Amino acid sequence: MSDVVAANSSKCLKDQKMLLLQLRNNLTYDSEISTKLVKWNHRIDCCQWEGVTCNGQGQVIGLDLSAESFSGSITPLADLKFLSIVRLDGNDLSAPIPEFFAELTNLTVLSLSSCNLIGEVPQKIFQVPTLQTIDLSENEMLGGSLPEFPSKGSLQNIMLSDTKYSGSLPESIGNLRKLSSIELRACNFTGPIPSSMENLTQLVLLDFELNSFTGSFPSFKVSKNLTRIYSARNRLTGISSDWQGFENLEYLDLSSNSISGLIPESLFYLPSLSDLILSNNNFSGQITELQNVISPLTTLELSSNNLEGPIPEFVFELHDLYGLSLSFNKFNGTVQLEKFTKINKLVDLDLSHNNLSVDTNISESELALLPQLNSFMLASCNLQNISFLKNQSILSMLDLSKNQLTGEIPNWLVEINDGLLRFLNLSFNQFTRLQEPYTIGFLMNFLDLHSNLLTGVIPLPPSAAAYIDFSDNNFSTFPPDFGNYLVTARFLSIANNKVIGSIPSSICNSSYLEVLDLSNNSLNGIIPSCLAEKSSTLKVLNLGKNNLIGDIPEKFSCNCELQSLDLSQNHLTGVLPRSLSNCTKLKDRVILSLKGQDVTQTKIFLFFTSIDFSSNNFVGNIPEIVGDLRSLYLLNISHNNLTGQIPPAIGNLKQLESLDLSFNKLGGNIPEKLASLTFLSFLNLSSNELVGMIPQGNQIQTFGGSSFEGNKGLCGFPLNRICVNNSADAPSEPEVEEEKFISRTEIYVSAILGFVVGIWIIFLPLLFSKRWNQSYNRIMDRLILRIFQQQDQERKSSCSSVASWKKAAGKSRGSH
Repeated sequence: MSDVVAANSSKCLKDQKMLLLQLRNNLTYDSEISTKLVKWNHRIDCCQWEGVTCNGQGQVIGLDLSAESFSGSITPLADLKFLSIVRLDGNDLSAPIPEFFAELTNLTVLSLSSCNLIGEVPQKIFQVPTLQTIDLSENEMLGGSLPEFPSKGSLQNIMLSDTKYSGSLPESIGNLRKLSSIELRACNFTGPIPSSMENLTQLVLLDFELNSFTGSFPSFKVSKNLTRIYSARNRLTGISSDWQGFENLEYLDLSSNSISGLIPESLFYLPSLSDLILSNNNFSGQITELQNVISPLTTLELSSNNLEGPIPEFVFELHDLYGLSLSFNKFNGTVQLEKFTKINKLVDLDLSHNNLSVDTNISESELALLPQLNSFMLASCNLQNISFLKNQSILSMLDLSKNQLTGEIPNWLVEINDGLLRFLNLSFNQFTRLQEPYTIGFLMNFLDLHSNLLTGVIPLPPSAAAYIDFSDNNFSTFPPDFGNYLVTARFLSIANNKVIGSIPSSICNSSYLEVLDLSNNSLNGIIPSCLAEKSSTLKVLNLGKNNLIGDIPEKFSCNCELQSLDLSQNHLTGVLPRSLSNCTKLKDRVILSLKGQDVTQTKIFLFFTSIDFSSNNFVGNIPEIVGDLRSLYLLNISHNNLTGQIPPAIGNLKQLESLDLSFNKLGGNIPEKLASLTFLSFLNLSSNELVGMIPQGNQIQTFGGSSFEGNKGLCGFPLNRICVNNSADAPSEPEVEEEKFISRTEIYVSAILGFVVGIWIIFLPLLFSKRWNQSYNRIMDRLILRIFQQQDQERKSSCSSVASWKKAAGKSRGSH
């Protein structure tokens, strides 16, 4: 310290100044942003420059140029041999870490976070004998692996979060006896956490979240200074049963692993623990009823485990609780609402999806003592009465889905919190109407009324809503100017209702709509041309099972984002528009669940697009441009009046998984290129006017005769017709023309991922705390699962017909 203080009265050495000036000249920076480099003046002693520290001999020992937003080369630093502290965080180096840092023999702190570093980190930097702190975090293109550490290593802080660091942790990490914090969040580490880390007596902070660590989490019995442990979202399978002695532990997050067994009792007796997060694991059994629990717990997250039995009474004695989540377990019994009057600091409560019944019989005096909640999640709690909610004045999120609620949706419910309710889920109840008059809060972002008995005019959605689901009801008509209320909508489903009339063109007023599902209604008229023009934002458009007429609109956007287009089972006519070739957008990953009378498949693909125009009245040829849709996995144009030949360009669709052109009037030969589609797992060309020999190939020969039946001119395997001069001889037996077609494709996940990314901006006020963030993430996970629930039920109901098809196909193949 005396050397540094002496720097104020000593001049920096000339060579030191020259090196610093050379460094500045190498860098590009904005003088209006810079607070240090911009003030470097060659007329002033460099030891007085902002960000520069010297020792008593005028040698530069410290350089802090963090957040200067500069770019360029830092090679002059190599000759500042006395550097001890280097902080360059928040700049744009866009280069590998220079190896010269390993040659700085006095280096104690190297901090290069958020510098756009790339490449591999030289391992020898970690082995500099004097190095105490290394921070390379938030460099997403930076990789490497940890070296072997020498005995009595000096490292105290290792920060590598949000990099591409990978491999396993070396056992020698236990040699770092001075290690105080290690932050490896969101890397690619694998393997077990070394047991040698249990010897790290100085450890205070451990962050291993978002890796792939396996095995049991070490006991850290001698690490009594530990205050915070983050090891969520790994592959851990066990933890210690004894946590006694962790007097300083304040935060423990082991969520989203595969940890099994009982929850250790000792966790509830830790004197400093405020946050205990064990959700999304495999904990099982009952939580032991504990006595004399005096705990400062503010957050208790146990959701998504296999816990059972009643909610233990000691939970209601945790008087400091702000957040309690017990959802998605097997808790049973009856919970009296009045018990929560003891936890008057509670802000977030989630009891959803257990085997619980919530007893809402509560006196007026006790009702006034209930905590005022921001988030109240009571899905599947056997509720029959919700009048207890009238006193809740600050609610932002409310989930009452899957209960036994009937009659009117009371108008006070949608107007709760003076219209500031942001999330409302009333799905899977038996509500019949909205009580008039009502005003849905203008800030509501998420409104889910699906699977009720609601009738009449579709409610006007709140103007700020991003997610609106009115599906599976008995609504009959659109209200006037319906689309004018969809300005911020990203997801809109009115599927499976009884809606009549035409599709309002005002639906296109939404600038952000990504999913539009109006399927299985009685809509008539034409498809508004603006929906094709909206394809620059729409990812899923489902208008199937209606009474629509006319042509498909021609003008699909040049920037078409559509990945699923279902117009099946309407009365559409005309030709297929050429502009569909614009819809070639690829996505990183989506889940395809392909269901129908003939086959059921569930796969994960890297790219996906589906088109279902089946059961309409389209005429003309299949356009050649279909071969440009290189990302196509499903093409279903069955049950139309298409003529001409099958375009050979379909053979260019190398990712094609399912092709159904059955029940048309297609003629000519089957293109040889179809035999090269190696991913094809469903093919139906039956009931056309095709002729000639069926192409031979490893994949096409796996299909049974039912894929080709009803084409009298076809011959060759797998049909029982011998080809004579490449044409069919007389059939040996009558053809049986059975309808085999894939009904439709139900793909929503890719659009929901985009929807989730977009909607978080709207929910930003709710996400300031980690607790709100966790609640929101759980809701979005449930949303994705819910979207598939109905489709899964449809799949199960068709299992018998699937089995019959497979059995028939097996016999057909076996006969040859």
